[in-house]
Amino acid sequence: MLPVVRSYGSIRNTLVHALRAEWGRLDRCGGLERGPRLNPDNYPTVESLVEAWNKVEGNVRDFLSELTGEDLARDIEFTIGEQQKENGSRALYVVCSLI
Repeated sequence: MLPVVRSYGSIRNTLVHALRAEWGRLDRCGGLERGPRLNPDNYPTVESLVEAWNKVEGNVRDFLSELTGEDLARDIEFTIGEQQKENGSRALYVVCSLI
């Protein structure tokens, strides 16, 4: 694969990073747990990445279809890696998942 100007090293790695972020938002909002960090080597082909992305998109759609107004009004707390605990609007995270 050709390197790109970014710390992820390739287009595939960048796409896996975006998928990891999408799944992380879902996890932080109370949806399907992401589990261990996604490894780009586990997605050697475009098809394998598309399959994983379709799975996550399906999980996001299922999660969103079950939310209530009360769910959206709740705040969420989370940490990313070693960073300080963050909190924020669950509704904002849900909106980010739609973009």
